[in-house]
Amino acid sequence: MSKANRIYHILNGDALLERFPCTIEGEKIVFRECLVDGPLQGDDMDALLRNRCTFLTEVYQGFSVEDYAEQVVKELDKIKDLSADAIVNLWFEDDLFCQVNMWFTCFIIYNFTKARKVYLVRPQQLSYLGFGAYDHKGLEALYAERYLVPDLESLAELWVAFQVNDASLLKSWSNKVAVQSPFIRKAVEAQLSRIDLADDRHPKVILENIMSEVGTEDFGQIFKLFNVSAPIYGFGDLQVLRLVNEIKNKTD
Repeated sequence: MSKANRIYHILNGDALLERFPCTIEGEKIVFRECLVDGPLQGDDMDALLRNRCTFLTEVYQGFSVEDYAEQVVKELDKIKDLSADAIVNLWFEDDLFCQVNMWFTCFIIYNFTKARKVYLVRPQQLSYLGFGAYDHKGLEALYAERYLVPDLESLAELWVAFQVNDASLLKSWSNKVAVQSPFIRKAVEAQLSRIDLADDRHPKVILENIMSEVGTEDFGQIFKLFNVSAPIYGFGDLQVLRLVNEIKNKTD
């Protein structure tokens, strides 16, 4: 197997895939789940993915069981098939949405493969634009600055803590990796804010304040303002829309 065939890039979505520089060699694997949203029950991988499939096919109109198998599970299986000599590059941003997906990716790599040459490629700063702020040369520069993931096991354990929604475990594992990866603590703090409904950094509280201050129900404007004011969550339009509808239903 040639060196090029042993290099893998796990991308955080199709938007990055479409813009990925052809000058960077290696096979591309696209992570298409959104684990920050919805149920995470499942004693094993198959059970988890069945529950995720049920949730996503109910929430995303027109998204079928076959779509989930082809677009999501097939890509996850590629991660599980990584060889011991694989050189793996994780392309994930600092927001909670991306971080949860990355922790799960690390869980798969750590528990299902022997691959240990795992590198992280990330934007230089937190922004709702993420990798979208970079052109081809910018993405090449970020790749040149990639660094070895220092503690794959701890990131895998962060996923376990997130899956069971254990605040104490989340704090413990984030403290362990915070020295080398301080951005992870910020993502964990965002999740802790989600757990505490009284926290003024809770997404619903932020959205309620935006809707009250702006005095509009225009979702496009609300979504934009939420992303600008709380980029740490990294929510997509469907996640924010569900929260907005929950707020409206509560006040009706």
